[in-house]
Amino acid sequence: MISRAIKLFVIVTIVVSLTTPVCADYKGHHAPGGWGLQSGTQAPPPEGFMLSPIYSRYHSDKLVDSDGDEFNLTGQSRDITVNVLGVFGWWVSKYKFLGANWGMLATVYAADNSLEFADFEFSKNFDLGDIYLQPINLGWHLKQADFMVTYGIYLPTGKYSSGGDDNTGLGMWTHEFGAGTTIFFDPEKKWHFSAMGYFEIHSEKDDSDIQVGNILTIEGGLGRSWYEGALSVGIAYYAQWKLTEDTI
Repeated sequence: MISRAIKLFVIVTIVVSLTTPVCADYKGHHAPGGWGLQSGTQAPPPEGFMLSPIYSRYHSDKLVDSDGDEFNLTGQSRDITVNVLGVFGWWVSKYKFLGANWGMLATVYAADNSLEFADFEFSKNFDLGDIYLQPINLGWHLKQADFMVTYGIYLPTGKYSSGGDDNTGLGMWTHEFGAGTTIFFDPEKKWHFSAMGYFEIHSEKDDSDIQVGNILTIEGGLGRSWYEGALSVGIAYYAQWKLTEDTI
């Protein structure tokens, strides 16, 4: 099972790397880097619940093109900071489906802005963002590997108007499908490597004909755990590709 998981991850990575690059004008809902070490593991034990606060801060002071070269902007501010504050909940039941434990996940947050595309013309407006619900969260636990399959949906609950500079949401529905694994290199499950992939499909944005292209995100990490998994230290990674062009 572990060997098959590694082969599948390698195949997916190769296929994605061979896809034709497209213009990444508008961003999707999935923020890359949100899942790192043991990203393919259903975290709470069966009949368990996890509740955690969330704080995220994103800062940028430059704009680059597809080659990484910086634009020389005129008449625009060259600095933007976005703050996000919320709560994250994850519940896992004792019920089984195809041998996996079924769980659910939700994220509710407020932000002072949302980054829809690369621009610095924003105004601060701390308000509710787009709520994320994951009604399907299936987790398998083997001797030296965990697997997880998910389905989630982003609700356009955040403030949004086409062309607005104080939006806190993206003004669209997003269906997100996820699958991944965490592989443990020793029976005590101290050393581990994980890879979790998320595929986004978006609706048209409110009050516009804009539809964001499909996006694939792969993220995970390599690390070691101590104190029966209570502490994990390692290196996290993420990669994100826009697989189809935006419709504008």
